[in-house]
Amino acid sequence: MDEQRVLVLGGYGAFGRLICESLVGAGVGIVIAGRDAAAARDLAAKLGPYARSARIDLQSPSLAREIAAIRPLLVINTAGPFQGRDYAVPRACVANGIHYVDLADGRAYVAGIGELDADARAQDVLVTSGASTCPALSTAIVDDIGRGLRLDAICFGIAPGLRQARGPATARAVLARKIHEHV
Repeated sequence: MDEQRVLVLGGYGAFGRLICESLVGAGVGIVIAGRDAAAARDLAAKLGPYARSARIDLQSPSLAREIAAIRPLLVINTAGPFQGRDYAVPRACVANGIHYVDLADGRAYVAGIGELDADARAQDVLVTSGASTCPALSTAIVDDIGRGLRLDAICFGIAPGLRQARGPATARAVLARKIHEHV
């Protein structure tokens, strides 16, 4: 088994599954985790010997211990939606010296992750939030095409890929953003 273990939270969801498939295809050992132990176990069985499964509830008071017990080098959090979520998962990672990346698209969540910077630096771990198409790719595109222009406002739409499955977390995130923008 490859010692490069990556814990993928929400790994059996629409985006998590793609990440898991890609990592296993590259020979990286993964642990697929979430509240639905059966879904995690089923996907791990399909992906073969580089995949294991675990049940982890992000609301559990023992979250930090559960993550630490797996001993991952990296946690990829795909368990959205991130709107209104606290930083329990990245805090648990930092406390245990584990690198953390999420696919958050909730503006407040992504903007606030900097509060963990000093602790992450002290532990020599990477904490990255918003590694998703929106805001990461959207911001890169705006930065590129906006050079030399004065931008007063930007309007954009978000639509999940037409060929990919859209899970309930994606729908909740899109609807939460739509409701929040119109309030």
